[in-house]
Amino acid sequence: MTAGAPRRPVAIVGGTLLDPAHGGDPATGDVLIGADGVIDAVGPRLEPPAGADVIDARGALVLPGFVDAHRHAWMPALRTLNGDMTLHGYVRTTRNLVMPHYTPDDVYVGNLVGYWDALDAGVTTMVDFSHCLNSPDHVRAAATALAEVPIRAQFAVGLNDVPGKVGGFASLQARIDDFRALLADSGLPERTSLWMSLSDVTQAGTARLLEEVRAVRDVGVPMTLHGRTKMLRTPVSEIRALADAGLLGDDLLWAHLAQADTEELTLVADSGGRVVAAPEDELQMGMGMPKIREWEALGGRPALGVSVVTAASGDLFGPMRLALQTMRALDHEDEMARTGTWPEQVRLTARDAVRWATGDGAHAALLEGVTGSLAPGLKGDVIVIRPGVFAQPVINPWSTVVVQSNRNDVTDVVVDGLVVKRGGVLDVDQRMLSSRLAQSHDRIMAAVDADGGLGRQVVLPS
Repeated sequence: MTAGAPRRPVAIVGGTLLDPAHGGDPATGDVLIGADGVIDAVGPRLEPPAGADVIDARGALVLPGFVDAHRHAWMPALRTLNGDMTLHGYVRTTRNLVMPHYTPDDVYVGNLVGYWDALDAGVTTMVDFSHCLNSPDHVRAAATALAEVPIRAQFAVGLNDVPGKVGGFASLQARIDDFRALLADSGLPERTSLWMSLSDVTQAGTARLLEEVRAVRDVGVPMTLHGRTKMLRTPVSEIRALADAGLLGDDLLWAHLAQADTEELTLVADSGGRVVAAPEDELQMGMGMPKIREWEALGGRPALGVSVVTAASGDLFGPMRLALQTMRALDHEDEMARTGTWPEQVRLTARDAVRWATGDGAHAALLEGVTGSLAPGLKGDVIVIRPGVFAQPVINPWSTVVVQSNRNDVTDVVVDGLVVKRGGVLDVDQRMLSSRLAQSHDRIMAAVDADGGLGRQVVLPS
């Protein structure tokens, strides 16, 4: 959609509607989105309003836009850097050796590409855990990128100090004061909200975590944090630390928790907290098994996230597929151990995986009732997946989405009633993005090399 052009209604017609939030089998139908960006009607053979922008979805699958509930959007200039590393390798390189050299412009470019990367893959909503913010200028650069990209986002401004960075923010209070100023005058569109993200206990310590939670509660915005991610000789539990201090709450979105035990997960559940898993990172980096089964057993609704494109894909197809098949494998092992017989059926279905990436993600992002479903009254965040010849026939459309599809099959993306990808073409100058990203990458790595390179040793918690 051309900037400044009048908004038009959007009609997505003739597709197979898939919405895991509602019962019933997939059926052919239409989705009508008003000029205000809100879904007006969903059903068969609907009449598009006059002047509507019509998307022909015949032969395609129509779903709610995916919700990525945990991503560090600033990282595209480092894509695949940590592809063969554990969590320690990631922390040593990306967090300790590279992050300090990011300029505000690098953050701007990284976020700009990161948001468009997500949209291209059908992610219409993101919880952006933004923790490469070395100064107020870095914060404004990230916010500027977000304002320029038509994605729905919870922008979680990081409170963590950047390792090795001199200058910028002098104290936690300075970060809080800057956040209050941003909150008062962010320039962000209505489809975005401001959160805060918390420091990692393994780097900042428990006392700092408690101080941050109290400070953010005083501000009054939601928070997200990493929890129970490391296999340490002496485990550190953010959950127990907050529980002991009486600081657990329903304003916390917990990322990972792969090392959490049942008691810890119960503490989170009882407090109203929410959990997002990033299976690609957790399984590669030695964090442990995603706790999707355990969280659901407690009545929780697991969300999915990409986390870092330095090691993982930039879409939710990979996390959906990996989470589903890994949880099935664990189910089968349990069945064999319990009965001694070969499992005859699966408990979790592909529909469950799509639910994790849509409605459950919206719940985690505190956007249930706003997005995550094809329901009248919700925002018009809708994607069209058109299976190619090598993904046909579509016998089980849920399975087609999870195990047969990729970002190239996402032909159309609508956010807030705005068509941002049409017929497979993203509404942005991709050559410009590629050029800016390459320049940023080269500058960052030149600065890293001048500072001793990626081989420089850093002492990490053990």
